[in-house]
Order: sequence, then C-alpha cells, then structure tokens
Amino acid sequence: GADNGVVTYMNPRYRSRISFTDAAGPIAAGAYQYTGQWAGDTNEGVYYTRHVIPSAGVLRRLHVQTSQAPGAGQLYTFQLKVNGATSSLTTTIANTSQANADTTNSVVVAASDYITLLTHVHTGATGINALVAAVEYEITEPF
Repeated sequence: GADNGVVTYMNPRYRSRISFTDAAGPIAAGAYQYTGQWAGDTNEGVYYTRHVIPSAGVLRRLHVQTSQAPGAGQLYTFQLKVNGATSSLTTTIANTSQANADTTNSVVVAASDYITLLTHVHTGATGINALVAAVEYEITEPF
C-alpha cells in the first residue's frame, strides 16, 4: 500500500529497491554510459558504476526518469546489465517523454553478481544532464 507518497510492501524483509543516480552529466548524443549508485562512467569496470547483489533474488520493475526529453523522433535506451551481460530489463524514453518503465520483464540474480544500468543517448537526441532509476529487488535466498 501507500501512505503519504511512501510505498510500503506487505513484507519489507524480502523486497527493496536498488537506485541508480547520475547527475554529473551531460551524457552527449551518440554516447553510452554506465550508471551505478551515485555516478556514471563510460567504463563499466569502475567500482561506482556497479551494485553488488548480497543475496539471490529477482529484479523487476525498472523505472527511469531523465532531466531532459530526447526530442521529437529521438530515443534514450536503458538496459540493466548483470555481470556485464544485457538482461531482459530494458526501457526506452522517446520524443517528449522524460520517464518510462519495464514492468513486464524480470531477471534472476545470484549472491555476488553485480548490476549496472547502461544508458544510450541516440545520435540526434538531446543530451541527458541527470537521471535517476530504480529496480525492485526481491530476495529469494533464505536468511
């Protein structure tokens, strides 16, 4: 349920969210960038572009918001990567929109996997100065 805009879950012990933030911008047209806990980089190998998964679980409901819209006929694409590989959690922001979500797909993760969000600002699109994203994390491994 929700109370004053704060989302609560039936069992918060097993579900939480993982957030991604990048306000260092801009991510220029034609560029790819990995986003992690508090910053982004063009190199997926740097530590701050990654989240380490502490327990086996399922990731779902990828939501992304950007500070700008891509522009008429233009796109931003976002892919959640697990251990460097593209997962089924992806979303696209198009035209004058500044947000979108993948509420259909999910991906299973294991303890010690790492995840990052890959952003692609398509050629011709307005650059992104800042973005925020979140994915739901449901723990399936017993405590």
